[in-house]
Amino acid sequence: EDQKHVANGDPLPLSQSQIPILGHAFEARIYAENVPKGFLPATGVLHHYHIPDSSGVRVDTGVREGDTVSMHYDPMIAKLVVRGENRAAALVKLKDSLSNFQVAGLPTNVNFLLKLANHWAFENGNVETHFIDNYKEDLFADARNSEFAKEAYEAARRSASLVVACLIEKEHFISAQKNPGGSNLLPIWYASPPFRVHHQAKRTIELEWDNEYDSGSSKILKLTITYQPDGRYLIETEENGGPVLEVKTTYVKDHHFRVEADGVINDINLAEYSKDQMRHIHIWQGSFHHYFREKIGLKLSEDDESQHKPQSESSAIPQGAVEHQW
Repeated sequence: EDQKHVANGDPLPLSQSQIPILGHAFEARIYAENVPKGFLPATGVLHHYHIPDSSGVRVDTGVREGDTVSMHYDPMIAKLVVRGENRAAALVKLKDSLSNFQVAGLPTNVNFLLKLANHWAFENGNVETHFIDNYKEDLFADARNSEFAKEAYEAARRSASLVVACLIEKEHFISAQKNPGGSNLLPIWYASPPFRVHHQAKRTIELEWDNEYDSGSSKILKLTITYQPDGRYLIETEENGGPVLEVKTTYVKDHHFRVEADGVINDINLAEYSKDQMRHIHIWQGSFHHYFREKIGLKLSEDDESQHKPQSESSAIPQGAVEHQW
């Protein structure tokens, strides 16, 4: 209404001195775009879409999980607006909200915005229109920075270990749900955890990870999971000398897991969907978000097949034949 009066030549109803400044706010625009490729617009299906919901946080969005971001419209997914009593408080809320803004199915700028919000210059308020150009070496992956590349790889390897532990734990949960009588109705080998006398069951899973510090390259992370009698998992990668991570996982519900690793308990969110003969897996833990792929329908190696079957099944005796008669 005031806009109409001003357009008609009437004076503003309030002067600047009558408008107090209360608190501080940030707005972050969430886009479907490929940051490493020059912020090119991206398209795809929102297979998983979770927005933060807390006091002082507003999300303006016109999409929901299952919708498609197409080439025919602006690739903006949402506007994230946070408010605090001062800039520092609002910035803390912005970082937390970006950490809890989860999108799976297409690339977004969420990780970039989070990296920007955590930059020391942004925290100090040294922001102007050339901010990204001035600090591009900090904001974008640089293959020449071996220290950052090593940190990124170690973080991805740890996340991959947590992913496989969560996936296996969810498989056991679903298996138990399909057999209401519990694991007693299942063959011993498929109990949770798998059990065989004088033998610890093992399983190998390969995950593909896009290494942002090696442009256009993806790395295969081969993880070996050893089941422990107490339900924990020992997870190691094929690299010589790589650390062994002991993980205890609890499947809470939907996408939520509670994971204990290295004596620290954390809540983890996992989203997965299938596309183009691949299983796509996203993991969120605190400020970390990683994306992996796993080929669907891979044939087990002979070693893996023998490990996943009881001895009688691994032998050459035809099905239904009698070995011994007592």
